[in-house]
Formats: sequence, C-alpha cells, structure tokens
Amino acid sequence: MERPVDAALRCRNYAEELRVIAADWITTENRKALLRVAADYDRMAISYDVMDNTEATLGLRVNSN
Repeated sequence: MERPVDAALRCRNYAEELRVIAADWITTENRKALLRVAADYDRMAISYDVMDNTEATLGLRVNSN
C-alpha cells in the first residue's frame, strides 16, 4: 500500500508535468483544461498530506515492506 506522503509527491509531480504540457498548448481551452486537472492533483496532494499528518498524530503509521 502506498504511503500518503508518497502519493502526495506523485500527485504534485503529475500536476507539475501537466503545467509544463499546458504551457506548450496553443488552444486556450485545452490549456485551461490541463491547468484544472493540475489543480485537482494539487488538491489531492493536500488531502494525502492531511492523511499522513493524521496517521502520524494518531500513531497509525502503516509499515510498508
């Protein structure tokens, strides 16, 4: 099972990749769509951060082997 902190990093990486791709799109509509998806990934990353902090606070860390 993926740790929330790893999932957050993955989401942030996806968001950054989408922003780079969006910068090269000529069509404004397509660029805006990609930026909306990037913002969604940013929000998911924040949610994973909250999950990670909650696990740490409650002592619910899952060992990943």
